[in-house]
Amino acid sequence: VMRTMFVVNNIEELFQAFESIKKIIENRRINGMSKSFTLWYRGQPNNSWQLIPSIQRGNIKTSEQIVCHSFYHRANQLLDTSIPKRCYDKLITLMQHYGVPTRLLDWSYSPLIALFFAVMDEQYINNDACISVLTPEILNYSQGLEPLIYPLDSHEAMNILRGAFYQDSPCKKTIACFPVSNNRRIYAQHAAFTVHGTDVLIDKVGKLEYLYKVIIPKERKQYFCEFLKVFDIQKNGIFPDLSHIAEYISERHLTEL
Repeated sequence: VMRTMFVVNNIEELFQAFESIKKIIENRRINGMSKSFTLWYRGQPNNSWQLIPSIQRGNIKTSEQIVCHSFYHRANQLLDTSIPKRCYDKLITLMQHYGVPTRLLDWSYSPLIALFFAVMDEQYINNDACISVLTPEILNYSQGLEPLIYPLDSHEAMNILRGAFYQDSPCKKTIACFPVSNNRRIYAQHAAFTVHGTDVLIDKVGKLEYLYKVIIPKERKQYFCEFLKVFDIQKNGIFPDLSHIAEYISERHLTEL
């Protein structure tokens, strides 16, 4: 399915693109009924990057079961309350939080959070950025599931997550899920996940249009960075922990000393 794309140069055009996407979706009908669908957003600083979870990047997919079992073994020795192995959702969420490659892909309910991740990384200042916009209910429906967002501990999602630990996972779909763990970062980032049980790209797992793309030219990144600073969309709020608060204070108050 070809993705509908927009190119934006300022904040007005960005929100016009989001409104255009909403209007496209409002005209969709599922099961003969119109429905108010959800929009999720994912910002990436390099427009050429594919929408794939970290475990599918490079040549590490074959080590997934080893990585998951090793994390389970070592993390439970440090946690105040151990996590049973069958609680795949809690283990995978914790791995995602600490940067271990998983089959989860991060999304946000907030377009401004996605904009932050698209433009604030100076390492990719010479690359066009993009914000992908997903309709999670239609993604799920297009694969034979109900047109709703599943909890990460649902039967459907847990079947996929089991495949991270054992190769006999019965589900080969990519499902949109909302998190259920008690996690400050997830809460601050208005986060959600797609759970990838297949190597097929998310663009191609279903036959309906559920994915859209907004491109931000590289020469306009600084403009959007300044916009985010004005509205205090900054790292210390998106990553609510002491290390990022310290980094924010140092950058703001000590850089000129």
